[in-house]
Amino acid sequence: MNTHILSKRNLSFTDEEAEDFRQKVLKIKEEVHKEIIGLDESIEGLIVALLAGYSGRGHVIFEAAPGRGKTLLINVLARVMDLKFKRLQGTPDWEPSDLLYSQKVEGKTIHGIVFSEGPIFTNILLADELNRNTQKFQAGLLDALEEKMVTFENEPRNLGPIFHVFATQNPIETAGTYGVSEALMDRFMFKIFVGFPTTEELRQIIARDQVPKKLNVLLAPAELTKWSKLIYENYTLNLKPNSTPVRYIADITERAYYHPAKKEGEGGESPSVRAGEDLKIAAGVEAFLGGRDKVSQQDVKKWIIPAFRGRYAISKRLAIEFGYGGEKGEKSHLNHLTDSVLADIINNTPFVPKEV
Repeated sequence: MNTHILSKRNLSFTDEEAEDFRQKVLKIKEEVHKEIIGLDESIEGLIVALLAGYSGRGHVIFEAAPGRGKTLLINVLARVMDLKFKRLQGTPDWEPSDLLYSQKVEGKTIHGIVFSEGPIFTNILLADELNRNTQKFQAGLLDALEEKMVTFENEPRNLGPIFHVFATQNPIETAGTYGVSEALMDRFMFKIFVGFPTTEELRQIIARDQVPKKLNVLLAPAELTKWSKLIYENYTLNLKPNSTPVRYIADITERAYYHPAKKEGEGGESPSVRAGEDLKIAAGVEAFLGGRDKVSQQDVKKWIIPAFRGRYAISKRLAIEFGYGGEKGEKSHLNHLTDSVLADIINNTPFVPKEV
Protein backbone atom coordinates (compact mmCIF):
# COMPACT_ATOMS: atom_id res chain seq x y z
CA MET A 1 0.00 0.00 0.00
CA ASN A 2 1.26 3.47 -0.84
CA THR A 3 1.41 5.32 2.49
CA HIS A 4 2.09 8.69 0.87
CA ILE A 5 -1.04 9.15 -1.21
CA LEU A 6 -2.69 11.36 1.41
CA SER A 7 0.09 13.94 1.36
CA LYS A 8 -1.61 16.06 -1.30
CA ARG A 9 -3.89 17.58 1.33
CA ASN A 10 -3.18 20.03 4.10
CA LEU A 11 -3.95 17.45 6.79
CA SER A 12 -3.63 17.57 10.57
CA PHE A 13 -2.17 14.07 10.56
CA THR A 14 0.74 12.44 8.78
CA ASP A 15 0.58 9.59 6.29
CA GLU A 16 2.35 7.38 8.83
CA GLU A 17 -0.24 8.17 11.54
CA ALA A 18 -3.04 7.35 9.13
CA GLU A 19 -1.43 4.04 8.19
CA ASP A 20 -0.84 3.18 11.87
CA PHE A 21 -4.53 3.71 12.57
CA ARG A 22 -5.58 1.58 9.59
CA GLN A 23 -3.38 -1.21 10.92
CA LYS A 24 -5.16 -0.90 14.28
CA VAL A 25 -8.48 -1.37 12.53
CA LEU A 26 -7.17 -4.56 10.92
CA LYS A 27 -6.04 -5.81 14.33
CA ILE A 28 -9.48 -4.99 15.76
CA LYS A 29 -11.05 -7.23 13.12
CA GLU A 30 -8.61 -10.02 14.00
CA GLU A 31 -9.36 -9.64 17.70
CA VAL A 32 -13.10 -9.78 17.11
CA HIS A 33 -12.63 -12.99 15.14
CA LYS A 34 -11.28 -14.66 18.28
CA GLU A 35 -14.92 -14.91 19.32
CA ILE A 36 -16.81 -14.42 16.05
CA ILE A 37 -16.74 -16.78 13.09
CA GLY A 38 -17.72 -15.21 9.77
CA LEU A 39 -19.98 -12.12 9.79
CA ASP A 40 -17.35 -10.11 7.88
CA GLU A 41 -19.86 -7.67 6.35
CA SER A 42 -21.39 -7.09 9.78
CA ILE A 43 -18.01 -6.40 11.38
CA GLU A 44 -17.00 -3.99 8.61
CA GLY A 45 -20.37 -2.24 8.75
CA LEU A 46 -20.10 -1.65 12.49
CA ILE A 47 -16.56 -0.29 12.21
CA VAL A 48 -17.55 2.09 9.39
CA ALA A 49 -20.55 3.22 11.45
CA LEU A 50 -18.39 3.87 14.53
CA LEU A 51 -15.96 5.93 12.45
CA ALA A 52 -18.93 7.89 11.06
CA GLY A 53 -19.94 8.97 14.56
CA TYR A 54 -18.58 12.52 14.37
CA SER A 55 -21.27 13.31 11.78
CA GLY A 56 -23.98 12.43 14.28
CA ARG A 57 -24.88 9.34 12.25
CA GLY A 58 -23.63 5.79 12.53
CA HIS A 59 -26.51 3.67 13.84
CA VAL A 60 -27.00 0.16 12.44
CA ILE A 61 -29.89 -2.31 12.41
CA PHE A 62 -29.49 -6.02 11.75
CA GLU A 63 -32.17 -8.38 10.57
CA ALA A 64 -31.81 -12.09 11.27
CA ALA A 65 -33.39 -14.95 13.10
CA PRO A 66 -32.30 -15.37 16.75
CA GLY A 67 -29.03 -17.21 17.37
CA ARG A 68 -26.97 -15.81 14.49
CA GLY A 69 -24.35 -14.11 16.70
CA LYS A 70 -25.45 -10.47 16.37
CA THR A 71 -25.58 -9.75 20.09
CA LEU A 72 -22.24 -11.41 20.78
CA LEU A 73 -20.60 -9.50 17.91
CA ILE A 74 -21.70 -6.11 19.20
CA ASN A 75 -20.62 -6.99 22.75
CA VAL A 76 -17.18 -8.17 21.60
CA LEU A 77 -16.56 -5.09 19.45
CA ALA A 78 -17.43 -2.82 22.39
CA ARG A 79 -14.95 -4.65 24.61
CA VAL A 80 -12.13 -4.46 22.07
CA MET A 81 -12.69 -0.69 21.68
CA ASP A 82 -13.18 -0.06 25.41
CA LEU A 83 -16.65 1.38 24.89
CA LYS A 84 -19.45 1.39 27.45
CA PHE A 85 -22.09 -1.09 26.41
CA LYS A 86 -25.68 -1.63 27.52
CA ARG A 87 -28.26 -4.07 26.22
CA LEU A 88 -31.98 -3.49 26.03
CA GLN A 89 -34.08 -6.58 25.37
CA GLY A 90 -37.13 -5.82 23.26
CA THR A 91 -40.48 -6.33 24.94
CA PRO A 92 -43.92 -4.67 24.64
CA ASP A 93 -43.67 -3.69 28.33
CA TRP A 94 -41.00 -1.02 27.83
CA GLU A 95 -42.08 2.63 28.06
CA PRO A 96 -40.09 5.55 26.54
CA SER A 97 -39.22 6.78 30.04
CA ASP A 98 -37.47 3.46 30.74
CA LEU A 99 -34.73 4.59 28.35
CA LEU A 100 -33.95 7.58 30.56
CA TYR A 101 -34.21 6.47 34.15
CA SER A 102 -35.21 3.85 36.61
CA GLN A 103 -36.41 4.47 40.11
CA LYS A 104 -33.97 3.06 42.63
CA VAL A 105 -32.85 3.88 46.13
CA GLU A 106 -29.43 4.92 44.95
CA GLY A 107 -28.92 7.62 42.36
CA LYS A 108 -29.50 11.31 41.85
CA THR A 109 -32.65 13.13 42.82
CA ILE A 110 -34.20 15.26 40.07
CA HIS A 111 -37.35 17.22 40.88
CA GLY A 112 -38.27 14.77 43.60
CA ILE A 113 -37.73 11.67 41.44
CA VAL A 114 -35.13 9.14 42.57
CA PHE A 115 -33.08 8.95 39.39
CA SER A 116 -30.72 6.24 38.19
CA GLU A 117 -29.48 6.60 34.63
CA GLY A 118 -31.26 4.40 32.13
CA PRO A 119 -29.71 2.35 29.32
CA ILE A 120 -29.62 5.27 26.88
CA PHE A 121 -26.61 6.74 28.72
CA THR A 122 -23.84 4.67 27.17
CA ASN A 123 -21.53 4.52 24.15
CA ILE A 124 -23.22 1.57 22.48
CA LEU A 125 -26.84 0.70 23.12
CA LEU A 126 -27.82 -2.71 21.82
CA ALA A 127 -31.55 -2.56 21.17
CA ASP A 128 -32.10 -6.27 20.87
CA GLU A 129 -35.22 -7.39 18.99
CA LEU A 130 -36.29 -3.78 18.49
CA ASN A 131 -39.43 -4.79 16.64
CA ARG A 132 -40.79 -6.40 19.79
CA ASN A 133 -41.07 -2.88 21.24
CA THR A 134 -44.20 -0.84 20.65
CA GLN A 135 -44.35 2.14 18.27
CA LYS A 136 -44.63 4.38 21.31
CA PHE A 137 -41.32 3.12 22.67
CA GLN A 138 -39.66 3.37 19.26
CA ALA A 139 -40.71 7.01 19.07
CA GLY A 140 -38.74 7.60 22.26
CA LEU A 141 -35.53 6.66 20.44
CA LEU A 142 -35.89 9.22 17.65
CA ASP A 143 -34.32 12.23 19.36
CA ALA A 144 -31.45 10.14 20.67
CA LEU A 145 -30.60 8.74 17.24
CA GLU A 146 -30.91 12.05 15.44
CA GLU A 147 -29.54 14.57 17.94
CA LYS A 148 -27.40 12.51 20.34
CA MET A 149 -29.42 14.00 23.18
CA VAL A 150 -32.56 13.29 25.14
CA THR A 151 -34.94 15.42 27.17
CA PHE A 152 -35.85 14.66 30.76
CA GLU A 153 -38.17 16.98 32.72
CA ASN A 154 -37.75 19.56 29.92
CA GLU A 155 -33.98 19.54 30.42
CA PRO A 156 -31.76 18.43 27.49
CA ARG A 157 -29.07 15.90 28.26
CA ASN A 158 -26.23 15.32 25.82
CA LEU A 159 -25.32 11.69 25.18
CA GLY A 160 -21.67 12.47 24.46
CA PRO A 161 -19.42 12.27 21.38
CA ILE A 162 -19.67 8.48 21.11
CA PHE A 163 -23.24 7.26 21.02
CA HIS A 164 -24.48 4.54 18.70
CA VAL A 165 -27.60 2.41 18.66
CA PHE A 166 -26.98 -1.02 17.18
CA ALA A 167 -30.35 -2.69 16.90
CA THR A 168 -31.52 -6.12 15.88
CA GLN A 169 -34.88 -7.09 14.52
CA ASN A 170 -36.47 -10.44 13.86
CA PRO A 171 -37.94 -11.16 10.43
CA ILE A 172 -41.37 -9.54 10.26
CA GLU A 173 -42.99 -12.97 9.96
CA THR A 174 -41.87 -13.80 13.51
CA ALA A 175 -44.72 -13.96 16.01
CA GLY A 176 -45.01 -11.12 18.51
CA THR A 177 -43.23 -8.50 16.40
CA TYR A 178 -44.23 -4.98 15.41
CA GLY A 179 -42.98 -3.08 12.41
CA VAL A 180 -40.12 -0.62 12.90
CA SER A 181 -41.52 2.82 12.05
CA GLU A 182 -40.35 4.53 8.85
CA ALA A 183 -39.09 7.52 10.84
CA LEU A 184 -36.98 5.35 13.12
CA MET A 185 -35.69 3.11 10.31
CA ASP A 186 -34.54 6.24 8.48
CA ARG A 187 -32.17 6.99 11.37
CA PHE A 188 -30.15 3.83 10.79
CA MET A 189 -27.15 4.28 8.52
CA PHE A 190 -27.17 0.62 7.48
CA LYS A 191 -29.55 -2.29 7.49
CA ILE A 192 -27.55 -5.51 7.39
CA PHE A 193 -28.94 -8.99 6.83
CA VAL A 194 -27.27 -11.82 8.72
CA GLY A 195 -27.84 -15.03 6.81
CA PHE A 196 -27.24 -18.63 7.72
CA PRO A 197 -23.51 -19.46 8.00
CA THR A 198 -21.70 -21.29 5.23
CA THR A 199 -21.01 -24.99 5.65
CA GLU A 200 -17.42 -24.32 6.73
CA GLU A 201 -18.45 -21.57 9.13
CA LEU A 202 -21.12 -23.82 10.61
CA ARG A 203 -18.58 -26.55 11.29
CA GLN A 204 -16.22 -24.07 12.95
CA ILE A 205 -19.03 -22.64 15.10
CA ILE A 206 -20.10 -26.10 16.29
CA ALA A 207 -16.52 -27.21 17.00
CA ARG A 208 -15.24 -24.03 18.65
CA ASP A 209 -14.23 -23.62 22.29
CA GLN A 210 -17.28 -22.28 24.12
CA VAL A 211 -15.26 -20.70 26.94
CA PRO A 212 -15.20 -16.89 26.48
CA LYS A 213 -11.84 -15.59 25.26
CA LYS A 214 -9.76 -12.90 26.88
CA LEU A 215 -9.84 -9.96 24.50
CA ASN A 216 -7.29 -7.17 24.20
CA VAL A 217 -8.38 -3.53 24.20
CA LEU A 218 -6.90 -2.13 20.98
CA LEU A 219 -8.43 1.35 20.73
CA ALA A 220 -9.21 4.04 23.28
CA PRO A 221 -12.49 5.99 22.98
CA ALA A 222 -10.55 9.26 22.60
CA GLU A 223 -8.71 7.85 19.60
CA LEU A 224 -11.97 6.76 17.98
CA THR A 225 -13.35 10.27 18.44
CA LYS A 226 -10.19 11.83 17.04
CA TRP A 227 -10.14 9.78 13.84
CA SER A 228 -13.87 10.03 13.29
CA LYS A 229 -13.47 13.81 13.27
CA LEU A 230 -10.39 13.74 11.01
CA ILE A 231 -12.06 11.46 8.47
CA TYR A 232 -15.17 13.61 8.39
CA GLU A 233 -13.21 16.84 7.91
CA ASN A 234 -10.81 15.48 5.28
CA TYR A 235 -13.10 13.22 3.27
CA THR A 236 -16.81 13.88 3.80
CA LEU A 237 -16.51 17.67 3.75
CA ASN A 238 -14.46 17.49 0.53
CA LEU A 239 -17.38 15.96 -1.36
CA LYS A 240 -18.94 19.02 -2.98
CA PRO A 241 -22.26 19.11 -4.90
CA ASN A 242 -20.60 18.77 -8.31
CA SER A 243 -18.05 16.14 -7.28
CA THR A 244 -18.27 12.83 -9.12
CA PRO A 245 -19.17 10.73 -6.02
CA VAL A 246 -21.98 13.11 -5.01
CA ARG A 247 -23.36 13.18 -8.55
CA TYR A 248 -23.22 9.37 -8.58
CA ILE A 249 -25.05 9.09 -5.24
CA ALA A 250 -27.69 11.55 -6.44
CA ASP A 251 -28.14 9.56 -9.67
CA ILE A 252 -28.60 6.31 -7.70
CA THR A 253 -31.14 8.00 -5.43
CA GLU A 254 -33.12 9.45 -8.34
CA ARG A 255 -33.17 6.17 -10.24
CA ALA A 256 -34.42 4.39 -7.12
CA TYR A 257 -37.11 7.02 -6.62
CA TYR A 258 -38.40 6.77 -10.19
CA HIS A 259 -37.96 3.01 -10.57
CA PRO A 260 -41.10 1.36 -12.00
CA ALA A 261 -41.16 -1.25 -9.22
CA LYS A 262 -41.64 1.58 -6.72
CA LYS A 263 -44.92 3.30 -7.29
CA GLU A 264 -47.09 5.46 -5.07
CA GLY A 265 -50.11 3.56 -3.86
CA GLU A 266 -48.53 0.20 -4.67
CA GLY A 267 -46.61 -0.34 -1.43
CA GLY A 268 -43.48 1.57 -2.41
CA GLU A 269 -41.84 4.50 -0.69
CA SER A 270 -39.02 6.85 -1.59
CA PRO A 271 -35.44 6.25 -0.49
CA SER A 272 -34.95 9.25 1.78
CA VAL A 273 -32.40 11.98 1.16
CA ARG A 274 -30.84 10.90 4.46
CA ALA A 275 -29.92 7.61 2.77
CA GLY A 276 -27.78 9.53 0.28
CA GLU A 277 -26.16 11.54 3.06
CA ASP A 278 -25.32 8.41 5.02
CA LEU A 279 -23.91 6.78 1.89
CA LYS A 280 -21.65 9.79 1.31
CA ILE A 281 -20.34 9.59 4.89
CA ALA A 282 -19.79 5.83 4.69
CA ALA A 283 -17.93 6.19 1.38
CA GLY A 284 -15.57 8.71 2.97
CA VAL A 285 -14.75 6.29 5.78
CA GLU A 286 -14.28 3.46 3.28
CA ALA A 287 -11.88 5.57 1.20
CA PHE A 288 -9.80 6.41 4.26
CA LEU A 289 -9.65 2.79 5.43
CA GLY A 290 -8.57 1.78 1.93
CA GLY A 291 -5.73 4.31 1.98
CA ARG A 292 -7.14 6.38 -0.86
CA ASP A 293 -6.76 10.12 -1.25
CA LYS A 294 -10.33 10.57 -2.46
CA VAL A 295 -13.59 8.67 -2.67
CA SER A 296 -13.84 6.18 -5.54
CA GLN A 297 -16.80 4.50 -7.20
CA GLN A 298 -16.06 1.28 -5.30
CA ASP A 299 -16.12 3.14 -1.98
CA VAL A 300 -19.66 4.26 -2.78
CA LYS A 301 -20.89 1.01 -4.36
CA LYS A 302 -19.83 -1.12 -1.39
CA TRP A 303 -22.40 0.49 0.91
CA ILE A 304 -25.29 1.41 -1.43
CA ILE A 305 -27.47 -1.60 -0.66
CA PRO A 306 -26.93 -1.58 3.14
CA ALA A 307 -27.58 2.19 3.21
CA PHE A 308 -30.74 2.07 1.04
CA ARG A 309 -32.47 -1.24 1.77
CA GLY A 310 -33.91 -0.21 5.14
CA ARG A 311 -35.67 2.85 3.70
CA TYR A 312 -36.63 1.67 0.24
CA ALA A 313 -39.74 -0.45 0.12
CA ILE A 314 -40.88 -1.65 -3.26
CA SER A 315 -44.11 -3.21 -4.46
CA LYS A 316 -43.68 -6.96 -4.52
CA ARG A 317 -46.31 -7.29 -7.21
CA LEU A 318 -44.62 -4.75 -9.48
CA ALA A 319 -41.14 -6.16 -8.85
CA ILE A 320 -42.30 -9.62 -9.90
CA GLU A 321 -44.06 -8.19 -12.97
CA PHE A 322 -40.75 -6.63 -14.02
CA GLY A 323 -38.99 -9.98 -13.65
CA TYR A 324 -37.09 -9.51 -10.41
CA GLY A 325 -38.56 -12.62 -8.81
CA GLY A 326 -37.05 -14.88 -11.44
CA GLU A 327 -38.24 -18.48 -11.36
CA LYS A 328 -39.34 -18.18 -7.71
CA GLY A 329 -42.03 -15.63 -8.59
CA GLU A 330 -44.45 -15.13 -5.70
CA LYS A 331 -42.20 -17.17 -3.40
CA SER A 332 -39.51 -14.50 -3.55
CA HIS A 333 -38.94 -12.71 -0.25
CA LEU A 334 -39.52 -8.95 -0.40
CA ASN A 335 -36.07 -8.28 1.10
CA HIS A 336 -34.41 -10.20 -1.73
CA LEU A 337 -36.52 -8.41 -4.32
CA THR A 338 -35.49 -5.04 -2.86
CA ASP A 339 -31.81 -5.99 -3.05
CA SER A 340 -32.28 -7.18 -6.64
CA VAL A 341 -33.88 -3.88 -7.68
CA LEU A 342 -31.07 -1.90 -6.03
CA ALA A 343 -28.39 -4.10 -7.64
CA ASP A 344 -29.98 -3.51 -11.04
CA ILE A 345 -29.98 0.26 -10.45
CA ILE A 346 -26.30 0.13 -9.47
CA ASN A 347 -25.38 -1.88 -12.58
CA ASN A 348 -27.13 0.64 -14.84
CA THR A 349 -25.85 3.86 -13.27
CA PRO A 350 -22.53 5.10 -14.69
CA PHE A 351 -19.88 6.76 -12.54
CA VAL A 352 -19.07 9.64 -14.86
CA PRO A 353 -16.19 11.98 -13.98
CA LYS A 354 -17.32 15.60 -14.05
CA GLU A 355 -14.75 16.47 -16.73
CA VAL A 356 -16.68 14.34 -19.23
